[in-house]
Amino acid sequence: MVRKDGYDVIVVGGGPAGCAVALAFGRNGAEVLVLEAGPGPARAFAGEWLHPAGAAALARWGVELPEDAHARGTGFVIYPHDRSAPIELPYPGAGTALGFEHRVLVGAMRARLSAEPGVTLRTGSRVTAVRDDLVRYVDYATGQTIDARGRLIVGAEGRPSVVRRALELPDDDRRLGHAAGLLIDHVSLPFEGRGHVVLGGPGPILLYRVAPETVRVVLDVPRHRHGRSLDPLWPEYCDRLPADLRSPVLRALRDGDLRWASVGVRRRCSHGRGSMVLVGDAAGYVHPLTAVGLTLALTDAETLARTHDLEEYRRDRAARTRVPELLGVSLYEILSQRDPVSDAVSVSVYHLWRTSPTERERMMGFLGTENTSTPRFVATFTRCLLLAARRLAVAAASGQRGAPAAIGSGLRWMRWLVRGTALGRTCGTTPADPR
Repeated sequence: MVRKDGYDVIVVGGGPAGCAVALAFGRNGAEVLVLEAGPGPARAFAGEWLHPAGAAALARWGVELPEDAHARGTGFVIYPHDRSAPIELPYPGAGTALGFEHRVLVGAMRARLSAEPGVTLRTGSRVTAVRDDLVRYVDYATGQTIDARGRLIVGAEGRPSVVRRALELPDDDRRLGHAAGLLIDHVSLPFEGRGHVVLGGPGPILLYRVAPETVRVVLDVPRHRHGRSLDPLWPEYCDRLPADLRSPVLRALRDGDLRWASVGVRRRCSHGRGSMVLVGDAAGYVHPLTAVGLTLALTDAETLARTHDLEEYRRDRAARTRVPELLGVSLYEILSQRDPVSDAVSVSVYHLWRTSPTERERMMGFLGTENTSTPRFVATFTRCLLLAARRLAVAAASGQRGAPAAIGSGLRWMRWLVRGTALGRTCGTTPADPR
């Protein structure tokens, strides 16, 4: 038996992106249906950091996180691969981020949805087909198949999006490896209130507080090093961790609940067509090193509800997400890879961050999605490349092996930057992967 219902907006996916769309439209008086296959907030290892722009969106919607289940962040601290002194990068204007376990955010956003009279959340509802203005789903509780019609269909269910498949978009993601996440309790971070990025190991290490007494540790495991166990890689990661955290992390690895997530990038080649629109990871995603995914998803939702027009939404998001995509690719490639070009550019980046308050503030504006100026990003990145080129030229003049080839690699970086900014081809394309 098929029952039919009609709505202004149908949202496929009841995670942070889907809840954000429902809250943004619900506050405008729209009738919204949210369909979520899971019965409740999953204990997924997913987005757990909101930059200030995303935190401000939560506040505007009236979403409140439990005091004992979240933490506040004021920026990042970078541990360079060359073991030089850590570099603090505060958010500009005393901005404040939020850290939490993913399930805590989902629970709080769904609780807020229940207070919106025009919003209906149906968990245990698996979408089986999307076509034009129609969404067909199965209610697990009753076994009933239901056809729902909406003037707008929003794909907000993450990477494996049924709405994205209905749009017949290419599955052009680039797999980079995996992230291993674990929680440790009752430890202190060297720089409290900061997210920590530790470089120089097999992959970057991220540490950030998700509750007053709990720290999340994320180990980025490159694709060519991934296996069923972290034991072979542990000595390399351990060597890079702050000394006081080595024993607690090792105990958590041995005794704790290690969770894995796939890591990759996919450029935003489309934001939808006709009555079907994509937000968040369904549209595209970047490496979690920048922790920008959740913030983009929430600002996607606000923009869509504000514009009510696919073309205006597309133009806005294309302009405002290009810098985060470029930043995500470049930071991962530069800071996590160890080759002469990456080393030279990394050292140049560290130099700018240490010596220029303007560049530190500009970087954190890029990272927090509040500075979306492509020309300013190009200027900063070009300055780093020129500093790196000077280092490589000195190395070449002194006869250092590999320096001429490294200069050629630096020129490929410049071509990539021009191509990415001029054509909007960003994630999924790097100097090492010129697709």
